[in-house]
Amino acid sequence: MTPGWIAAAVLTGLAAGPFQRATVFTNAVPAGQPQRYCCPRCGQRVIQARGFLASTVWLTGRCPGCESRIGLRSFVPESLTATVFGVLAVRASSVPQLTAVCLLGAAGVPLAFIDAAVRRLPDRLTLPLNAGVTGFLAVGAAMDHQWSGLLRAVLAGAALLGFYLALTLIPAGIGPGDAKLALPVGTMLGWYGWGALFGGTFLAFLGSGVYALGRLALDQGSRKDTFPFGPFMISGAILAAILVTPVPAAGLLFA
Repeated sequence: MTPGWIAAAVLTGLAAGPFQRATVFTNAVPAGQPQRYCCPRCGQRVIQARGFLASTVWLTGRCPGCESRIGLRSFVPESLTATVFGVLAVRASSVPQLTAVCLLGAAGVPLAFIDAAVRRLPDRLTLPLNAGVTGFLAVGAAMDHQWSGLLRAVLAGAALLGFYLALTLIPAGIGPGDAKLALPVGTMLGWYGWGALFGGTFLAFLGSGVYALGRLALDQGSRKDTFPFGPFMISGAILAAILVTPVPAAGLLFA
């Protein structure tokens, strides 16, 4: 990617923040409950349209009526997503590949916060995410004639889905939402190669293991406690995508 594309990716990450903040607010509700559009304190409607549309009030993360905090803090999703997009852009070799992996990052940020808040990964986010990732990778395969890479990506997604489905049958703390998220995660990692798939999966379990040991060391939980696994799946996948790819933009950046 050229410096222009890298800058565009960073700006897109910054612009995604208000939409991500609204997505977290509307979907961070217990399973079976409808999406949330009004401030839980004063009842004022703060989401002006359904779906991902939101007003600029989400730049503050506070209700415009009572000023109570109703979303993520200012610049938390913006800075996080912009950083991820920028690093991914440096590593990406084509626009469709960059779009696919940035889509995973853009959706992964709110999914991680939602899972951390209410221990669920909504189908309305994970299922379209899989369609989007697969679609952009298909465009990339058509442009660069990388059909073998697309086939590997699809097989990797199915393999990771099967692996997580098997884990839901044993007391491992993995839920159906994690298995559904595994499909787009595995598809994206499979595009980079089987090594990326194994690496991203390993990093997810490594991160969760370190987190669990940290909780035990700080006496904040027991060995029987469970915790959201989605944030570790997403961070492991993004980190693997960054680590396993060369830096095609390095010559442009440091020339």
